[in-house]
Amino acid sequence: MSAFIITPATCGHIAPLARNMREADKREVWASHRQTPQEALEACLEASELAWTLLVPQGQDANSGQDSAAGQHAAAGNDAVSCQDFVSCQDFASCQDFASCHAANFGHAANFGQAAASAYTGALPAAMRPAFMWGVADCGPMPGDTGAPWLLASDDILRIKWAFLRRSRHYVAQMQARFPRLENYVHAENALSINWLRWCGFTVTPEAHIFNGELFYRFEKLA
Repeated sequence: MSAFIITPATCGHIAPLARNMREADKREVWASHRQTPQEALEACLEASELAWTLLVPQGQDANSGQDSAAGQHAAAGNDAVSCQDFVSCQDFASCQDFASCHAANFGHAANFGQAAASAYTGALPAAMRPAFMWGVADCGPMPGDTGAPWLLASDDILRIKWAFLRRSRHYVAQMQARFPRLENYVHAENALSINWLRWCGFTVTPEAHIFNGELFYRFEKLA
């Protein structure tokens, strides 16, 4: 079974992730800041007080493996239908608690991707590639008051989404321990990011904000 590693983000992770950034995230960073994937990752990492990278094994298709959406759907049955597709799921009340889902939906995920601390700080391990980076930057009027969370990914996020979901709130809690208020904007067409934010407890406001002619929603989470 494939494993992943979560490690502090470094500049060595930027170029390979920028080359493979998923289209929705490319559109978002261009719409919001007129930045390329490389520029956006560099700016986010430089500004962040906390940042991590999730690494996955090289040489595997992001849509293959037992944790694909199709494989989960086949194994899960009706009890898991509300949670089996994270990208399109809209029933967040039923998705808030993994225990309410059919065990078959996550049976393989319990042992999948056991996150391991990594001591390296420079080049990538030879057999790994960055699937996504995320973090939080100080953005408030008073230092330490407000943080701006961000996450930029390749399509590999779809391969390990269930295992990462199990850990997402832990990292949001680390952000909120540093910043009692978390807020930022998300592109209205970035469905996966919007759903992930809601899963993590953020409020995504329905009011429209226009940046460079594109629609964005504001999201926030208060301690």
